[in-house]
Amino acid sequence: MGKFILKRILMIIPTLLGVSLLIFTILSFTPGNPGEMALGQDAPQEVIYEYNEKLGFYDPLPEKYIKYIANALQGDLGTSWRTQRPVVDEIALKLPVTLKLAVFGILTAAIVGIAFGIISAVKQQSAVDIACTASAIAFSSMPSFWLGMVLVLIFSVGLHVLPSNGVGDWTHYVLPVATLGLHSAAQIMRLMRSTMLETIQQDYIRTAKAKGAGKQKIIWVHALKNALMPVITVIGVDFGYLMGGTILVETVFSLPGIGTLMITSIRNQDVPQIQGTVLLFATFICLTMLVVDIAYAFIDPRVKARYSK
Repeated sequence: MGKFILKRILMIIPTLLGVSLLIFTILSFTPGNPGEMALGQDAPQEVIYEYNEKLGFYDPLPEKYIKYIANALQGDLGTSWRTQRPVVDEIALKLPVTLKLAVFGILTAAIVGIAFGIISAVKQQSAVDIACTASAIAFSSMPSFWLGMVLVLIFSVGLHVLPSNGVGDWTHYVLPVATLGLHSAAQIMRLMRSTMLETIQQDYIRTAKAKGAGKQKIIWVHALKNALMPVITVIGVDFGYLMGGTILVETVFSLPGIGTLMITSIRNQDVPQIQGTVLLFATFICLTMLVVDIAYAFIDPRVKARYSK
């Protein structure tokens, strides 16, 4: 099992290097430079050139990339061209908002999706099943930003029960979390329903029924564990998607998170900030998939046995 975890951890390294190299190369061809952003476009060109020279802006691309990776390994992602503050400090200031959205969003999606997926499978072809399936199709078809605006229109503008923007107490997170969670919950529910239906038709379920096992025991003890295996993978992938999906949701609800920071950085051509936020999202996705792989190995005894030898 230790070899399995070590192998998955080592796979993260080339992935992050590839992401960093790709984004670094693309952004190196974008217009703008730190001197003009820090000193202003009206500053003398000699002063701008000297400022950029000190930052190594005119160094060859391979040399700049090697310096960037060396500094990143020490926790230094550069200095923002726009604010002249370390990128790490800017990210640390905005990260809690994004983490709250993503974590509570995936928890909402998992709880709602798994619960209604089981109910829909158990009540197959009933009115409950039809209602759950129709709702899942509807929510999965809605773009997250459109769903967010609809929720704002209903609960903020119409009913005046929830705030529509900003951060404060827990009520400010209800609509953004619902926007993120409901879209993913619909996909999880549909997958949970199909895997549960497939599982309860297996031979060992029929054997359990023949031995007199109760319906509740069959569902929660025998069927659920096997039906959850592919769902766990989807939840992990969705968590990575939610981290990226916060960009739109934070824009709709005016939340000061990483997504808003990335949009602001793109508008201002703040290259170090863009590189830092993209690398952060890539790191979160890699770590999420690592946790999913480990959880899958613990749930499926066959995987555990394969890598414990």
